[in-house]
Amino acid sequence: MSLLPAVETLEDYRPLYRQDAPWRPAVETICDRHGLDVGSLRRGDHGSHVVFRTDRRWIKLFAPLWRRSHQREHLGLVRAAELAVPSIVAEGEIEGWPYLVLTHVEGVRAGDVVAGLPDAEAEFLAAAMGEWMARLHALPTHGLDDITDDWPAFVARQRAGCIAHHRQGDATEPWLEQIAAWLETAPPPHEPESPPVLLHADLTDDHFLLRERAGCWEIAGVIDFGDAMVGHAPYEFAAPCVFFFQRRPAPRRAMLRAYGLEPTSELSAKITAYTMLHKYGRFAQYLRFLEGDPPRDFAEFAAGLAAP
Repeated sequence: MSLLPAVETLEDYRPLYRQDAPWRPAVETICDRHGLDVGSLRRGDHGSHVVFRTDRRWIKLFAPLWRRSHQREHLGLVRAAELAVPSIVAEGEIEGWPYLVLTHVEGVRAGDVVAGLPDAEAEFLAAAMGEWMARLHALPTHGLDDITDDWPAFVARQRAGCIAHHRQGDATEPWLEQIAAWLETAPPPHEPESPPVLLHADLTDDHFLLRERAGCWEIAGVIDFGDAMVGHAPYEFAAPCVFFFQRRPAPRRAMLRAYGLEPTSELSAKITAYTMLHKYGRFAQYLRFLEGDPPRDFAEFAAGLAAP
């Protein structure tokens, strides 16, 4: 008797993903394999993959559709092991579905904290984020060929599919026309001479975890390396600028300076370009994260996103 449902397409997966029952037999078997407490097993809240947790461990199960995501997570976590990320304590396959058993990182979602911080406290936390990214990008990339993209080809593909991508995400035609016009005049974000770095590539409000110490918030850890890739460093800044620092230039500058970059109009253009070319970000989603009145046009959006 099969422990897992038959999933061959995204359409097969979507209606099952949010349910618990289809996954529990396999996850309980994984617990038995690795001596985990089945009694404390419960479903995780976030992510695209099937995630359960026990009192001390996370179990992340990857559909065969996303073996590459499992590979990215595995290689990213192993390479970034010194940077307060989950440790892999066990791994394997069950009926062709790869899985990882991970340590639990205690912390609060950054998205539940950052928006309510005054600028001075947000700057302190933004600087910690910049320092964390700098440490990640300083790690060696040898041995990561399997998650190293042909970056110029990647950028070209993203440019070619950009408008369709944002249209699928419910961006309206007037916005799409402005995005297309902006991209026509924007300089290429990639610099061929820039050394490739290991990117987390999805540093959103769910993936930075925070803890409070002596009245200040600090980074407890970073989770979910399922999109990790080797590429151009400014790509990394798209998610933090959208999810944390839209219309907050002081914390944004603190993040970039702590990373080791001086905010400039050139860097602003690169971040804006990579925000629009990001694999997963959608313009309509970016607008939903904005507080206050919506931008009047794309130039105002770009200024709020990444202006120096």
